[in-house]
Amino acid sequence: MNNPEVTFRPYEEKDTAALVGLSQAAARADNVDLNSTIENQPTEEQLSNPELLIAEDAETGKILGYGAVRWWQEDDGTLVYLHSGTVHPDKRGKGAGTLLLQELQGRAREIATNRPGSKNVFGANASETDQGANELLTKDGYQKVWSAVEMKFTKLDELSRVHVPDGFELRDVTSDEQKRQVYAANKRVYAGKFGSSQASEGDYQEFLEDNPDSSLWKVLWHDDMIAGFVLSRMRPNGAEVMEVSVMPEFRRRGLGSFLMIESLVELRQRGVGEIRLHTDAEGKMGGRQLYENLGFEPLKEHYRYRKEF
Repeated sequence: MNNPEVTFRPYEEKDTAALVGLSQAAARADNVDLNSTIENQPTEEQLSNPELLIAEDAETGKILGYGAVRWWQEDDGTLVYLHSGTVHPDKRGKGAGTLLLQELQGRAREIATNRPGSKNVFGANASETDQGANELLTKDGYQKVWSAVEMKFTKLDELSRVHVPDGFELRDVTSDEQKRQVYAANKRVYAGKFGSSQASEGDYQEFLEDNPDSSLWKVLWHDDMIAGFVLSRMRPNGAEVMEVSVMPEFRRRGLGSFLMIESLVELRQRGVGEIRLHTDAEGKMGGRQLYENLGFEPLKEHYRYRKEF
């Protein structure tokens, strides 16, 4: 079949219903896990987005796909322009995906002209079950730079609490000052690692949005120093562990395992039946091994791609 002639235009309010149907069809085709902590099927509210770029068949006016671009600056000054695009399953393999990718790259370049940085890169994400996206990105010269594995835990009845390690104390986090201390510790752990970004007030507020209930935070202190923490949040179908960190000077003392068990027990007490998280698939920082030892099961891998401008 000949490639469709594709035109691009900004989102209009009348597009929402068609976009919802398109995203649902794409989720089924790509085996999207609707309980995932990484991938998702966009909501109607998310699809009512004036920043969306609409791809349509020039002859029929039917929507073929949509996409968007967002950007951020990393610690080393690199500006990452992450683009995400979706094409209706019936229109794949006919050129629409390639044209949408090129259009999103063009939009990223336009944005970049007003934000000079030391280095500009395109970013894109794909799960292992979205073969079309993986093939499209690889063909266009993108390289995998990081892989995450999503994991789940359901063995809550098998949990047994352990004693607080000697010299350490669990404390509730209630004040803004304490929350900022946890935020600063979290930034310190990730500084210089893949995807790390600069600390800012906006970033701190986003951190709070991602971790809204501090009563679910398990923070371990050594005198006035944060030794480690696990941050969790409730989800519609269970709970998610958002952050698990032990400060470098306190590692190899079993603190990560202790904090994880404390967090899992807390979630069990709140009636949670399934807990999810995602971590480095290669386990370079030891997280995957810790979670597997506790009884977490791997579900699916998700890839982070990049390509220089």
